[in-house]
Amino acid sequence: MVMCNIRLKQHSEEMIQQFIDAVQDIDEITECYNTSGDYDFMIKVYARDMHAYQQFMQHRLGAISCLGSLHSVFVMSETKNTHGVPLIGPE
Repeated sequence: MVMCNIRLKQHSEEMIQQFIDAVQDIDEITECYNTSGDYDFMIKVYARDMHAYQQFMQHRLGAISCLGSLHSVFVMSETKNTHGVPLIGPE
């Protein structure tokens, strides 16, 4: 599993939509978030191994013309994976 932070070339509405549309058809990307801060998007990518991720970067991500730069973080192990959302508030 790889968490990949993405910067677009520009912050135009057209480039943002182009990226959003592109990730919809890429099976290796299982989650995509529009983020604030240093990066524009964060995606979760699954690849079989480092070679497969390299191929994915070159042929799938590299084909997205609005992509400016990326920063890949490889997950070494999972320490917690909870999908429930605690509801905290007045009773």
